[in-house]
Amino acid sequence: MKHALLLLAVFALVPAVASANAGVPMIFLGLPFALIALIPICAIEVFYFQKTWKFPAKKLAMPVVVANLVSTLIGYPLSWLMLLGLQLAVGGGSAWGLNTVWNKIAAFTLQAAWLIPYEGDLGWLIPAAGLVGLIPAYFLTVWFEYGVYRRFPFLAQQPNLKAKTWRANTLSYSLLALYLAVTAIIAGVARLQTL
Repeated sequence: MKHALLLLAVFALVPAVASANAGVPMIFLGLPFALIALIPICAIEVFYFQKTWKFPAKKLAMPVVVANLVSTLIGYPLSWLMLLGLQLAVGGGSAWGLNTVWNKIAAFTLQAAWLIPYEGDLGWLIPAAGLVGLIPAYFLTVWFEYGVYRRFPFLAQQPNLKAKTWRANTLSYSLLALYLAVTAIIAGVARLQTL
């Protein structure tokens, strides 16, 4: 009897009709990407801080990992919500098409939070929208990470902590941006070859 009630509850909660054209919420692609990227990003930032302040990597690892976890788990979702708010404010929930250059630009900029499912073009749209998503994420990341670093006494007393936080993130975000830009270009060229 318990299993039958559980099964009935599951069927009641599952929608009767599922739609494959609901769009692509980038948070579900971007957050796993950001979590995977934590390993090389933390390594790059530890290396940068090690060269800057001459602390051993072991001492820097904890604050860098904590700061990056905070900025990824809190900052990234907040940046996505900001982009989603912008998208909703400009009416970006509708399909504008990809028939002009401006519509293509709007598709990955103004609709970067929740992509319209342009089936054949998602290969380049997803990394292009991810590139746009890096912009608010970058500023929130620096803000969150600087706040975390200030709580570690040996870092809080370092001169130019804020400037060094900006530089470390500029370095790591530049590499992320390069990866996404190259991925978007390769997928875009491949898409053009199929047309």
